Amino acid sequence: MDWDEVRSAWKDQRGVEAATPRLGPPGGERALWRIIRRRDLGETLVGLVLLPVFGVWALTAGAKDRWVEAAFAGLLVVSISYIIVRLSRARKQIPTPDPGASVREFLQAELAAVQTQSRLLRNVGLWYLAPLGVGVIGLVASSRGFDGFSLLYALFVIALYVGIAWLNRTALALKVDPVRTEIELQLAELEAHAQLGMGPDTGEQA
Repeated sequence: MDWDEVRSAWKDQRGVEAATPRLGPPGGERALWRIIRRRDLGETLVGLVLLPVFGVWALTAGAKDRWVEAAFAGLLVVSISYIIVRLSRARKQIPTPDPGASVREFLQAELAAVQTQSRLLRNVGLWYLAPLGVGVIGLVASSRGFDGFSLLYALFVIALYVGIAWLNRTALALKVDPVRTEIELQLAELEAHAQLGMGPDTGEQA
């Protein structure tokens, strides 16, 4: 990479879009952020629709002294709320191009945001699927009683969530890890050029 071109692009007065360092394939990191924003928007909207449903369910079950059922519905309310907040916090880490920042600072911010998304996808079973799975399986079983349908439903949910976990791992390997690797390589290249005096200083405004 020609870091003189990067610095020139970073200061380009034609617009912020031209100032962003290119990571991986053209628009690779921007495409990743678009996918993540669309995913988060969809999941947040679904969560906001389901929150009052399970909230009313919990209150209704509690009023009828069906405390186990109310507890599972409450677990779903807490789990969905936590998921919405966690997705929002991770999304806020996505940096916006800033011509006043150094190239290194921008790449480090991009790397931190990508690493956060990697952790979310890698641990999706713990913070996302497990609490929701326990909640919906427990809610069905407690409201109906543990019968054949409840057992089949539990098996279906488990199989579905195993599939979702696998898809998330696949997305991590195919979409997130390549961008993370490319950013790490660019940071290493930037550091090497800076040490040789061939590129922008790590503490210099780009």
